[in-house]
Amino acid sequence: MTSLISTSASIQRFHSKGILISKQICLHSSLRNSVFQRSFHHPTKSILPLMNKQSNYSSLSRISMIERHISHSGSKSAGMSLSNQPLVLAKTDANFRSLTLNRPKALNALNHEMIDLISNEIVKWERSDEAKIVILKGIGRAFCAGGDVVSVVSLAESNVQEKQKLAASFFQSEYQLDSFIAKMSTPVVCFLDGITMGGGLGLSIHTPFRIATENTRVAMPETTIGLFPDVGATFFLPRLDGELGTYLGLTSTNLYGWAAYQAGFASHYVPSASLPALEERLSALSPTATHDRINDAINEFSADVIDGNSSNPTYELTGFHRQAIDHCFGRDTVEEIVGELEAIERGHLFFEHPSLREWAQKTRETILNRSPTSCKLTLMALREGRKLSIDECFLMEMRLAATCCDFNVHQDFVIGTRHLLVEKKKTRANWNPESLEEVDPHILQRLFFSSKPEPTTHVLPLKFIETQVRSYKSYPHANFSLPSEEIIKQHVIGSVKGSGDFAVTKRELIDIIQRKYQDKVGVKEKVKEVLSRRAIEKGEKEGNVLKWRY
Repeated sequence: MTSLISTSASIQRFHSKGILISKQICLHSSLRNSVFQRSFHHPTKSILPLMNKQSNYSSLSRISMIERHISHSGSKSAGMSLSNQPLVLAKTDANFRSLTLNRPKALNALNHEMIDLISNEIVKWERSDEAKIVILKGIGRAFCAGGDVVSVVSLAESNVQEKQKLAASFFQSEYQLDSFIAKMSTPVVCFLDGITMGGGLGLSIHTPFRIATENTRVAMPETTIGLFPDVGATFFLPRLDGELGTYLGLTSTNLYGWAAYQAGFASHYVPSASLPALEERLSALSPTATHDRINDAINEFSADVIDGNSSNPTYELTGFHRQAIDHCFGRDTVEEIVGELEAIERGHLFFEHPSLREWAQKTRETILNRSPTSCKLTLMALREGRKLSIDECFLMEMRLAATCCDFNVHQDFVIGTRHLLVEKKKTRANWNPESLEEVDPHILQRLFFSSKPEPTTHVLPLKFIETQVRSYKSYPHANFSLPSEEIIKQHVIGSVKGSGDFAVTKRELIDIIQRKYQDKVGVKEKVKEVLSRRAIEKGEKEGNVLKWRY
């Protein structure tokens, strides 16, 4: 049956009279009018009561009382949209569970209320012996476009400490939910059938099964408003191949359909029209179905990209383009990245590929248009995230987000949000500091990363909701996605267990990996592309075997 989580009992369980501030906002046209939203709805209860080990939350409870006191009695009931439609739909069918985000006019933008509703259901299912598989999806042309930062910023720029804490509490609840999903033992399948950005990626990128379709559009646009890629992106992005994560985190480049799959944001590619049949197939699986069995079922519906379909462009971050990305974005500082891009633009690097000059110019200008502080903060966080566990990344992000909400320390979050999303200006914002050279990395380290935040920074406790899965430094179900470049390298150099001492040819390697991944759609294309950049074939006298280049 389908449960409307907005019933009166659920309303009383989650909220009393609250303040709903929700506004649909659109990104700068340079991001092709994509929507980046973070809606804020102050909760009278967070997801903390669902935890086995509760933290001291008395300060925010007092804030809740204050907000309830000043809110008017005509506020919308929790769980319902402005059109009186339930914000989240929960479905239970034997051992099958699904959550559907139902805010299509706002592109299923998350507000605090929705986070609480999702948390309540998904924690309950994880702790139930009956729930064996969970599907997350959205109604309309988005899975989830993120959240409305305008409301968060209106609190962050206030001189009232309680309001500043409320701004940070949005990130606290969001990160608690995302970190819980990341460590669920119950298999989770996400349908990324549309726009999926920011907070929407937080719900999906840490799950074992992420389904891209021809409608998929993913991006992390935080640097456009003086923020940083969060919701666990400091763990996810550094674990993409090469320097893809750094490039995507700094530039907010959009990836569509097949490209999102090839880049690693999705684990599978399934045509949108096949999703209802796939959902029916998953709901019919045995209660004892393992992750492997679920993977097999999804693969039954996978399909190759349709050439020439304008709504599903091919993956372009390959070949010399990808080599340039790894070369430039592997640098230690943003200034060095910009310098390498300028060298390509002037023809001093990759001069044999003049087509890269336009890309380098556009990429350089994109970075220089962003908040200098945000860009440097992003690079520092991504480099640090490479070394951390997923729990440690969320803790780091809570520290960073709290500092971004402190207007006394970091003004660019407010400046960027108001410039781009409120005033809707297409010019460069008046960032403070204005240039990369003015941003001292040592000061950033002290303000954002040290164990002693500034007195005005409200770093709220991030207590993780317990699951049976421990924190990890690499995704436990990465084998369900396309093989990484590191996996391909291990096969070439013979470091894979059981590979023996014999070198392999290109054809042999493709066959080996295809068999290992059970002829998974996209594996052949991925392996061929990686080998074309990073391996060479020796001559006939040496048997045309492969040798890893770098």
